[in-house]
Amino acid sequence: MVECPGIHTLAEMKDGFLARIRVPGGQLNTENLRHIAHVTKKYGNGIIDLTNRANFQIRHLKKQDQQNLISELLTYDLITKDPEHDRLRNIVIDPLSGLVNEVVDCRSLVGQLDQSLSLLPCKTQISPKFSIVLDGGGPSQISGIGHDLAFVAKKGSNPADPLFELLITGHKTLITVRASELVDTTMSWMNSLVDLSKPNALRMKNLIKSLGLKTILTHLMETEANREIEGSLRKNVVPLSGFCRQKDTEQVAINLTSPTGRLFDFKILGLAELAEHYSENDEIRLTSWQSVILPNISQDHICDVWEKSEALGFLTQEVEQNLQILSCAGSEGCIKGGFETKIKALEIREALADMAFPNLTTIHLSACEKGCARRAKSPYLVLQREQEQSMRLYVNAAPDTTERGKEIEQNRLISELKKLI
Repeated sequence: MVECPGIHTLAEMKDGFLARIRVPGGQLNTENLRHIAHVTKKYGNGIIDLTNRANFQIRHLKKQDQQNLISELLTYDLITKDPEHDRLRNIVIDPLSGLVNEVVDCRSLVGQLDQSLSLLPCKTQISPKFSIVLDGGGPSQISGIGHDLAFVAKKGSNPADPLFELLITGHKTLITVRASELVDTTMSWMNSLVDLSKPNALRMKNLIKSLGLKTILTHLMETEANREIEGSLRKNVVPLSGFCRQKDTEQVAINLTSPTGRLFDFKILGLAELAEHYSENDEIRLTSWQSVILPNISQDHICDVWEKSEALGFLTQEVEQNLQILSCAGSEGCIKGGFETKIKALEIREALADMAFPNLTTIHLSACEKGCARRAKSPYLVLQREQEQSMRLYVNAAPDTTERGKEIEQNRLISELKKLI
């Protein structure tokens, strides 16, 4: 399989070829959704997966259809013509940015970063997995997701030009950058760091492993770093459950969760209809917790949106969404997959339907140790390693764990999870 699929570079999977459509900032409109549904049905099998980078993945593609797919997506302005630019559009922000109280609304920075990435001289020397997170200081704590570089807003002496603290793979540094200089500074750093990473494609975790964080900070600051790190600033992401009231308005943002993080073309079309009828500006936002948010909904229409969303198969109530089940494609779609994660996710959700979840409870189903759905630790992890025939159950672990875990038969998994939860 390719290092990281895109649209210009497909990944061959068990169920056909896979394309990833990167959506900088996760921001879409109803027209975008309708085009996505169209190509998903026309060239795939109508299935589309949400990713933990707030992107789309289209499955079951045929290699011979790739150029036609690219042409249509270019016409719809959903991808870029330059393959090297398109693979680097891994820009994540809080999906509630601009809707709730925060230090900085990062939405405008997304377009500026995306444009600058298209002009970056060293594009070919950067890994397609390289990701940039902009955290405006909102409630989602979005810098908690995996990243290469993350910028966390904080209040400064000049409200018109706030500061961002730099994080590198979750490590807090002593470096701050002004909002007005963030884009240019980031591009300068990436050009500089590429020279350090040669001959390999730039990934910060690999660079830290080879050189150490102190050396990298010294390089960026152009002066000797007094200490390696200030400490870890990475927090857990806080997904929106149900809905939240938006600032300075009587409107709300509604979170809609698919039971397995998987959508179908008819669901996407249904979302477009909902946004068109009930959202003030036809807007949809993808989240890193593999859901969608409909913003700018009148409080008078909450029940209507919920009713229609439930008919489409979305989970709408907070207690339902508090049971978060993350899963990769599993053995159905991936040659490395040890079990059918999507089917097992539905079985678990049905079996736990009578349990109350007042707080977020996350179960990660990973069909191999690569952890495509989530690489960070989860409270409950079900893992089947590539070379093993049985699954293992872990508490507070990530898929790359070296611990053995509790070996368990599939027909005992749900009962064991009930005991733990």
